[in-house]
Amino acid sequence: MHYAWSAPLLPLLRAETSPVKITKIDEIWLEGSYLVSGLGGLPITISLVDKIGRKNAILAASATNLFSWILIGSSRHVAQLYCGRILAGVSGDMTYVAIPMYLSEISNEKYRGFLTCFNFNMVLLGTLLISVIAPFTPYYVPSLVGVILLSTQLFISPLMPESPYFLLSKNRSDEAKIALEKLRENHANIDDEFNEIARAVQRQNTQKGKCTDLLLVRSNRKAVTIITILILCQFFIGFSAIIMNVHTILEEADSSNVINVERYGIIFYSLMVLSATFCCLTVDKFGRKILLIVSSVLSGVCLLIMGIYFNLQKFEVDVKDVAWIPAYSLMGYAITYKIGMGFLPQVIVSELFPNNVKAFGMTYGDFLLIVFSFVSLIFYQYLNYFYGHYVPLYTFTVVAFLGAIFTFYYVPETKGKTLDQIQIMLHEM
Repeated sequence: MHYAWSAPLLPLLRAETSPVKITKIDEIWLEGSYLVSGLGGLPITISLVDKIGRKNAILAASATNLFSWILIGSSRHVAQLYCGRILAGVSGDMTYVAIPMYLSEISNEKYRGFLTCFNFNMVLLGTLLISVIAPFTPYYVPSLVGVILLSTQLFISPLMPESPYFLLSKNRSDEAKIALEKLRENHANIDDEFNEIARAVQRQNTQKGKCTDLLLVRSNRKAVTIITILILCQFFIGFSAIIMNVHTILEEADSSNVINVERYGIIFYSLMVLSATFCCLTVDKFGRKILLIVSSVLSGVCLLIMGIYFNLQKFEVDVKDVAWIPAYSLMGYAITYKIGMGFLPQVIVSELFPNNVKAFGMTYGDFLLIVFSFVSLIFYQYLNYFYGHYVPLYTFTVVAFLGAIFTFYYVPETKGKTLDQIQIMLHEM
């Protein structure tokens, strides 16, 4: 909900009846502060997930998030609004690291892809929810919904067990055994899995993990290279730029004359949710690689079509009769991007690093997510301002096709493998 907050809420804040008076500069930084403040959460995240545990880090993030919604919903001054957005960015960073880490460690390898994907599907449900609520209700209502959801989570989540991997890394083997029993329906085979996890943690913890191990250890270096390029491709296929400017793109393509923009936004987000749900249900059947490749290629085709349209428009070719093309291309993009490239890189990040450097590795992945998201947005705005939409769209197209090639040759398939088997595979690559 925070990620898509600016799209429906900034028009309300521009209105004369706005509870908070903002300037054009405020509009830019109310978007940017959310992304940039996530960087401030990086050292907090590294510390919390390894000191107080994955589950408690999630609860701390949720409590911070709850407070951010209270600040935003009750704002009467722009400074309070900034505080709310900054806290939202910090808690978002903690969430993006702690939840995938927790899910990858509590789940059986048969369902790990589904559960981790389902987490990122919730991001899309949040964007859909705020796009449905915000344009048609008073300013404070989205914040109230956020408070209700987080209060429910904070009430229920303490009932969940802590990660057995974390407990074993702290030599709390009895608690780890109890936690694993709570997480598995069939207790008959619990000893074999528990012993396998214990051996993996012992092997990975022979040396205390340091940040420099990400580059000094060969298998970690491979993991860093893979996720760096995957996340670069993920955001330079244009997600942040398109998601935050979808209404502007439609208006400048003259598509707003043939469609209702507000309703289109709801359709656009709904298609993303459906596509992401398909990914969740099939990722453990088809695997990560095939979905990433198909997603990259088809997203590139949709971006290429939009780029050609704006290119023709820039050179004053009459395209009014086909003004529906960008709208349908964006729908195609919403579907194809989210069947793979939309969040499978984050799933792979949660799987590639050993336990002793997992906090560093996932925080590094989140750092890339923040930086590439912000840079791709500025890149898009800059090129669009000076040259027009078609230049960044052509660039995103090239990145999409290169991302498919990189995935085919260099990204390992992690489907059906335990976290320890993935480490062995990286050592052998």
